[in-house]
Amino acid sequence: MNTSTHTHRAQHHSSHIAESHDERWSPANMEECVRVWNLTEEQREQLQSLGHALRDTDHYKNTPHELTRYLKGPKGLDHAESMFRACIDWRKSTCVEADDIGVTNVDDFLDTYQPPQSFYDHAPSALLLGTDHDNDPIYVERAGDMDGYGFCQRYPQDTLLKDVVWRRELTAHGAWQTDYVAKYGHLPRQITVIYDLHGLSSRHCKKGVGAFFKDAVAYTQDKYYGVSKVCTKDGTVSYDWCVVVVVILSSVHSHTHLSPLSPLTAHDYHSCSSRL
Repeated sequence: MNTSTHTHRAQHHSSHIAESHDERWSPANMEECVRVWNLTEEQREQLQSLGHALRDTDHYKNTPHELTRYLKGPKGLDHAESMFRACIDWRKSTCVEADDIGVTNVDDFLDTYQPPQSFYDHAPSALLLGTDHDNDPIYVERAGDMDGYGFCQRYPQDTLLKDVVWRRELTAHGAWQTDYVAKYGHLPRQITVIYDLHGLSSRHCKKGVGAFFKDAVAYTQDKYYGVSKVCTKDGTVSYDWCVVVVVILSSVHSHTHLSPLSPLTAHDYHSCSSRL
């Protein structure tokens, strides 16, 4: 990650901010979404109905592509509208301290927040250069290398949750997506998330660490619904790749997509991008 300047959002997000609802929901954008997501005719009609129901929600995330994540999410169409409205209300809120993250406006977070240097140095995360079998990006957090207990002792919860939001904003809206679109010709659908637990020790099991991690994952699934997938571990994944789909994720399992990865090698891991 680049520590010298704030990482700005991807170009297409910046352009959507200036567009009207009708421009974001143009026939061309709708057709592109249907193609990229391979939507059925029924899903197309459901998406159009969902977009019509949300015409009163003026936000750059109100696009066919973003709403398809809600439509195809674990809770499906019945909860898509209410969950999207709740997400946008949270993002646009001028005072969200009640959510214990201390952010004035999440939409401006990438341009207004800079995490402490220790988060760069001791909580490594990155996007791999390659993709999974769906051509979706792969995001890695090296939880085993992070001193979770030390962070919990040094920083209050609101600071830790700010870092969670900052990383999720970089992953969901960061400038890396501009390069992705140039290479693959479309926006990323979802992001496969891997937690690398190599280096895990008893220190990670000390009081407060597991509880915070569980809350952070649940928070991610609630506020960034439909963005991420959690991959399953299979015989092709080696070099201490571990996937957290056990007790710590049990409370958010209903929000989680499971997807197998293509074979990974040590080279894939060590050649990951240095910034999101």
